[in-house]
Amino acid sequence: MKKCKKLLSFILAIVMAFGGIAMSATTVKADSGVDTIRLPLDDIFASGTIATEGAANFYEVKLPSDGWLTVTYQGWDIEDAYYSISNEDMTREYHKNEVFNSSNISPKTSARTLALEAGNYTVKVWGYGKHIGNYKIKASFISAQNNESSNNNEFSTAQKLNKNQKVTGFLSEDDTVDFYRIDLEKKQTIQIIYTARIEDSNFQIWDKDNIELHKTNIFNASETQPKTYLYEVTLAPGTYYVQIYPYGYDRGRYTLQWKEKIMTKSLSISSNKPNSVVSGTKVKLSVKFNPANTTVKTCEWRSSNSSIAEINSKGNVMTRRPGIVKFTVTAMDGSNKFKAYTLIVKPKKVPRPKLSISSYYSKRLYVNFNTQYGSDGYQIQYATDKNFRGAKTKNVASSSVTLNNLKRNKKYYVRVRAYVKKGKTIYPGLWSSVASKTVK
Repeated sequence: MKKCKKLLSFILAIVMAFGGIAMSATTVKADSGVDTIRLPLDDIFASGTIATEGAANFYEVKLPSDGWLTVTYQGWDIEDAYYSISNEDMTREYHKNEVFNSSNISPKTSARTLALEAGNYTVKVWGYGKHIGNYKIKASFISAQNNESSNNNEFSTAQKLNKNQKVTGFLSEDDTVDFYRIDLEKKQTIQIIYTARIEDSNFQIWDKDNIELHKTNIFNASETQPKTYLYEVTLAPGTYYVQIYPYGYDRGRYTLQWKEKIMTKSLSISSNKPNSVVSGTKVKLSVKFNPANTTVKTCEWRSSNSSIAEINSKGNVMTRRPGIVKFTVTAMDGSNKFKAYTLIVKPKKVPRPKLSISSYYSKRLYVNFNTQYGSDGYQIQYATDKNFRGAKTKNVASSSVTLNNLKRNKKYYVRVRAYVKKGKTIYPGLWSSVASKTVK
């Protein structure tokens, strides 16, 4: 038994000895109190040297706030070397990279950017094997300018997010999840707007019982090309949680906000022209939302007859031919509110009519004219006075008409106009030029 104990003690001693050696290799800075060099965040190269085999240089980098640290290493005659980025006491290594085959005539450069919290960090440089020599190193920093709580990493410490409040969050190497709490006092439809600048990330919604209600992935975002995801949902009164976390190893910034969705109660339409215009006229219709602070002010326009008049998504109308057309605008926020507007498109000016008389029938005048597609009828007006005082008017449906019981040897003046009809109301176009003929 004593021999076994001695053997066990011997084995433990060996394990601890080797463990101590391994520990000293990974935590040499913390345990041996080696000196560190301050590496400023000025993006200017500083020269360094590994003078003896197995030696390492340590640099201290201090970040004033959360953000991106970039360390750039450039190997010269050291030939083969490593550099790493760790937390201050080197208990966690965020990045390690080898830079091989560098020389004074062909220096090799390597850079690494990490999303880190405010605080102190250590950069270590050492030669590979027996390699010694010179190198250069520099650091730069970009602040994340985030304003989320520093401890919102669990349901219990979720940051309260008030209505309309926009928060900028930052997922770093040491802080890879953020929670936010939304408290609703009434049943309402809300919109949660998540704008990701993290390349790939997850957006998740939970209820007060920590039951998942919704989850989605936002891919291929960046600082220069952020992607916005809008989640709309109707929720009962209560507490809800939003969770943001990266997909894989991606880190970066995002913004988060929620708003109450104000639904459309009614719509009104205005026009820059009267509600009756001549065919070929352009009209602009505008829609007004009630209430004025309606959240989603998008709408869809439709024409009851696009052959009479077309309308585009901006309310621009192009009239094509005579007729009565109805435009309907519908709110696209889910309220199903709509409003209709009727436009009367009157005929264009009819060309001058052609007049003729018969050698067989006296006191008659034959009138012929061109029709307009879409017109409901035509008015023929004739008089012996060129100013049409005491004129008579005749409504016809065809393109020709015979005027009877006229006075002999009198000169008659004739003009024509087309019209459209709504109910019993006639909406005429413009009069044609005047034609004249003496009746025999």
